Amino acid sequence: MAVSLDYVDLADLSDVMTVAEQAEATDDNCGQGGTIDRNGLTRDDDMAKRFLKRAEGMAERYVGTRYELPIGDPTPMFKYTILILARYFLDERGDGDVSETVANSYDMAISWLEDIRDEVTDLHGNNSEAIDDYYGERYGGTFGEGPFNDKATAF
Repeated sequence: MAVSLDYVDLADLSDVMTVAEQAEATDDNCGQGGTIDRNGLTRDDDMAKRFLKRAEGMAERYVGTRYELPIGDPTPMFKYTILILARYFLDERGDGDVSETVANSYDMAISWLEDIRDEVTDLHGNNSEAIDDYYGERYGGTFGEGPFNDKATAF
């Protein structure tokens, strides 16, 4: 059965993970023998879609208490939050170990979803304060030409 995504698509995953990271997280042949052989390492698109769908479902469980589902006009922050959740799930998939940065991003995404659920902030309203809290003054690196992990990706 093909997985149908409601808010993000497979290409959006590149906003939070490099192509190599996506392949490493979804290719079960990655790392055999204790090394990462990049020859033939490819992302498993079906698996990546399943993890994106899982992240969409989790986000919907938080906002579905206040909004009709599916969200008709998802904000860029909502979409980015879904991608952060999926990144965490994919990183966790292997040995269960995620980096501190990925774990912190996941915690902040959950906090933002809880704020929506608890009516502290609004999904479609002015979220600039929540975004400032989420990103603070930190700026990440770049993947190709696009920014990663900074305020620009939330808008």
